[in-house]
Amino acid sequence: MATSSAVKTKRRRSGKLCEGRTSLRLKLMRVFLIAVLIAIASILAVQLTSNERKRSNELQGITEANHHGVGVGVGDVQEQWMRDEVGGDEAATDASSDAVTEDEEEEEEEDNAEGEEVVVVVMPEVEVEVEVPDIYVLEVVKEFDHDHLAFTQGFLYNQECSSEEASCKDMFYESTGLNGQTSVRMVNAGTGRVEAKTMAEQRFFGEGLTRWGEKLYQLTWQSGATLVYDAETLEFLEETKTDLKDGWGLTNDSSHLIATDSGHTLYFLDPETLKTDHKVDVADGDRRVKYLNELEHVEGEVWANIWMRNCIARIDPATGKVKGWIHAADLTAKELVKSDSLGRRYTMDVLNGIAYDPATKRIWLTGKQWSTVYEVKVVPLSSSPSLSATLDLNQVRRECIV
Repeated sequence: MATSSAVKTKRRRSGKLCEGRTSLRLKLMRVFLIAVLIAIASILAVQLTSNERKRSNELQGITEANHHGVGVGVGDVQEQWMRDEVGGDEAATDASSDAVTEDEEEEEEEDNAEGEEVVVVVMPEVEVEVEVPDIYVLEVVKEFDHDHLAFTQGFLYNQECSSEEASCKDMFYESTGLNGQTSVRMVNAGTGRVEAKTMAEQRFFGEGLTRWGEKLYQLTWQSGATLVYDAETLEFLEETKTDLKDGWGLTNDSSHLIATDSGHTLYFLDPETLKTDHKVDVADGDRRVKYLNELEHVEGEVWANIWMRNCIARIDPATGKVKGWIHAADLTAKELVKSDSLGRRYTMDVLNGIAYDPATKRIWLTGKQWSTVYEVKVVPLSSSPSLSATLDLNQVRRECIV
């Protein structure tokens, strides 16, 4: 009996010992699992912090790139960040839902942690306004006779007043060309009659003409010579020179003589020395406009006939930009019909004469060996429905720019 009781007691003690050992193992396992969970949480926290810093750096890079004008898309970087966060391209389809969850977690972390403020600068789109020339056409007001043998190279308005008659009349100064036919003329605008004329030497081929004070200046072709006349009597005064290799058009702006030499440049000459003070290149957009022929200064613009074209360029003399084109094809066609009626078919019968009266704003046009001087109004293309239907800037540029 004693033995049996001892055995039972031993078994009870052994059972309690096993239970104690089991309980200890469970406690140790709990501690181990808790430690593992804490370690995993720490690793995830470090990973999230690292990814957040990476994202902040990328966004900061976007800010700097935008500041320097580099086109980096914020959405592209965010998408790549989400792919890296969830583990590759397979998670791209769930990017939207994952991004919401991650954004919520990140907002909580950002509320509890200090971080740099990220400013994304969105550069506004800048529209560059490109200036384009306006298009003008002509309305004929009156027609006047013109010497159809005059090879017109320079043309300007002059009002001649008589103290005896107490009246004034409209006159034109005109320069004509061709060797042996070069002259400076005073023409009655109303009748077309040549009232005074001075012929130049055979060797000169007359070109542009302008008045400066009491003198007339006439350029000549390919000689470099400039002929000077008395503006009242047309008496020849002297031969002088500019520093241009060639002479084409000539006008003035009350401070300089303005000349051309067949190219695309306006030369501003000192009226006393005839030396070039400065020059401006003429262009329509990025296209140079050359063959600037007979010139006229009109209300702050330089108007230039384009040689062998039915066009007049309206030029800003300060910049050289063509502000407008006057399309004169209808006027030229009208004149050529008259030439044909005279049995003439000259290929050089081109538009080449502009005269302007600043007091009345009247404008006259003529050409080489034209039989008519036309008083005209310059009007916008939109005022002519028939021409508006067939004419646009591209067409005008094709016709006017050589």
